[in-house]
Amino acid sequence: MDNTWSKNKLAKIVQEVLDQQRVRFPAVEAAVVWSLHQSVLVAQLRNATNDNEWYWLIGGENLSTDIAAGAVANTPKELVRYFALRWQIGVEHLTTRPDARINMFSTHEKAKELQKMAEGLYALAETEDIW
Repeated sequence: MDNTWSKNKLAKIVQEVLDQQRVRFPAVEAAVVWSLHQSVLVAQLRNATNDNEWYWLIGGENLSTDIAAGAVANTPKELVRYFALRWQIGVEHLTTRPDARINMFSTHEKAKELQKMAEGLYALAETEDIW
């Protein structure tokens, strides 16, 4: 594991989640759980005042930062598979919603980017020798 990249990426994705107010903990603790060399990072973000409140984080190079409840997966591999499916459902939502025709180019580009990330995560989850 590339510790410098992992630490820097962790700090960046935690700050992004906090800036977007996707968690409202009085204090947070974050730790890298798994990473693929300068590509993908899986981490846990915990409420520093209540260990039972925690989330999974994912982020990386050419990969959006996202967050999910701790209960959605037991392992980083399960989490990667979870996000692959969640993002694939997001593609379906983007391409089938009624207002998609209003700003077709923007919606199409977002769907295309999300599809690429979902497919990449799925392939990653299926690559047994990296887990």
